[in-house]
Amino acid sequence: MAKAAADLRPTDRVIDIGAGTGRLALPLTEYLTGGSYDGIDIVRASVAWCRRAYRGHPNFRFHHADIDNPEYDPGGMKAADFRFPFPDDAFDFVFLTSVFTHMRAEEVRHYLEEVGRMLAPGGRGLMSVFLLNDESRRSIREGKSRFTFSHAREDCHVEWADRPERAVAFDEAAFLGWARGCGLAVHVIPGRWSGRPGVRQQDFVVAHSAKAPA
Repeated sequence: MAKAAADLRPTDRVIDIGAGTGRLALPLTEYLTGGSYDGIDIVRASVAWCRRAYRGHPNFRFHHADIDNPEYDPGGMKAADFRFPFPDDAFDFVFLTSVFTHMRAEEVRHYLEEVGRMLAPGGRGLMSVFLLNDESRRSIREGKSRFTFSHAREDCHVEWADRPERAVAFDEAAFLGWARGCGLAVHVIPGRWSGRPGVRQQDFVVAHSAKAPA
């Protein structure tokens, strides 16, 4: 999907935000023949496992981010205050898979700012998210959707009121506006979660850096 939708190239410098146990890293070990991979995750045990599993790939690096998330890593610093430990324009491609679906609006906006900062001119990315628009809201009303996101919070909707970070959705126009305000040109590939046809369960946002080449 990344190659077809967002032109992932074998020479790209890739950052995988929310790398987990390397679900994307594994196929990329064969694809990134001239590129590099940096995975970052808030679960320390996952990062440690990946460092062991991929130690034979010197261009693959894994980093722990001590960020608070009630579902995955209670404690640590606020995601809205976290600066990724990489310089500006450090990457050509960014993945965020099942990350924004567990974050609040303030945190998402900050991560989008960091994505815009870290992507080099011509950089691309794929970000999964649950987006609410007229079509998905209609599917929810008609009972076709897997989720209802019936609990409103500031700037977002959640599926479970007592555990909000388990599944978070955003208004599509608002999310795309945040991304564009961070220097990203974006468009949406709908997911199957709301009962619509789709390649993936979650919606995907394809992003391109709007920075001018140096």
